[in-house]
Amino acid sequence: MSLKQLEIILLGMMVFVLPSLETPKTLFWALYVLVFLIRKHRDGELWQLPSAPVVLALWGILLVSLISTLMNWPIENGFKGVFDALRYISLFLCIYAGGYTDKDFRNIALAVIAGAIAGLSFGLLEVITNVVSRLQFHSAGVVTQSAIYLSMVIVLTLGFIMQCRDLTKAMRGVLIAVLSIMAIGLAYMGSRGSLLAVFTVLGVIILANLRWRVVLGLLIGTGLIAIASYFVIKLAPQNILNEGHYERLSVERFNKADNERVEAWKISLAKLASGEDVIWGIGPKNFRSINPSDLGIQSAFYERTGVIHHAHNLFLTTLVETGVIGLSMMLAFYFLIFIRLYRSRRSQLDSGAGWMWYAGLGGFMVPIIAGSFNAPFSGEFAMLAMILMAMMYVSVDTNTAAGALEDH
Repeated sequence: MSLKQLEIILLGMMVFVLPSLETPKTLFWALYVLVFLIRKHRDGELWQLPSAPVVLALWGILLVSLISTLMNWPIENGFKGVFDALRYISLFLCIYAGGYTDKDFRNIALAVIAGAIAGLSFGLLEVITNVVSRLQFHSAGVVTQSAIYLSMVIVLTLGFIMQCRDLTKAMRGVLIAVLSIMAIGLAYMGSRGSLLAVFTVLGVIILANLRWRVVLGLLIGTGLIAIASYFVIKLAPQNILNEGHYERLSVERFNKADNERVEAWKISLAKLASGEDVIWGIGPKNFRSINPSDLGIQSAFYERTGVIHHAHNLFLTTLVETGVIGLSMMLAFYFLIFIRLYRSRRSQLDSGAGWMWYAGLGGFMVPIIAGSFNAPFSGEFAMLAMILMAMMYVSVDTNTAAGALEDH
């Protein structure tokens, strides 16, 4: 077994347990990065990693995270923010410079899909046994973060079904069933931001494939899943056995969540308006240190919980925690990903690797749209997003290089 093959195995094991098991995913991530570095050192390429603009933007995000932490030291979460950034940035860099094949990426994608189904089953078991009151992954954050993770896997699976040319009819049928289960699971989670993100991505996919069979198939499939989701939600509403909790898809729960979200936005804007910590922020994962009363704001949510973890908007959270510099680095990275997606859309969709373009589209759009109302870019869904966007980036580079050779 070669070191590169070992890397693929470790990466596949990591993405399989990513939404469900805390310690194993960290262990597999560390081993994967270690084996990658050993291989690059053996081949004399350790100090020859790519210096493309997207790579420099990622190094900038990591550096800003470290500087912001040190400038605000000591902070409650210590270097957790830096470690979080290191995890998802290292995954993009390793995949980008890994020299992996399309077959490797297909195996990783299948491991992602299998891990999501296993994670959903585990989450459903926890709901049935009253361990938790809401459907979510065991180790991918709360419901909103789990929904973002699942939404990206749904887009990946859809792209796989539509564009992967090596699938057998049996495998395609299995993936359609899996996609349906995941979509119903997403509706059952009831995260409106993630649902909005999926429907927006679906709209982009339809615009990119203006063929009546594709459009009709997507519309019929969406309608059938919506009907099935309606009956599942009606037959098994969540939180009905938990006093003080609202059913997930209820007006009361939506109003409560919206009020908390608006409060978090007001606190963020008040913090920025104070003019303090504008350049480097207050430190990554340090939003929780803000006391709304210090800003002249009375927050019912803060009075009830004693802490607000983030701004319920990834851009506001980034701006407050890592300042103007941190937000600039994030926007630069997103801009480079958008440009790559836009310029490669036609060539990629006409190739056998088109499913990786869909994967990158999901990794790009879902966290931005859902994160504008929910969670900051961090944790397990950030790791998955980086994997998907890196796969897209590599596939575009590979097809571009292949096209250049054909021209000669």
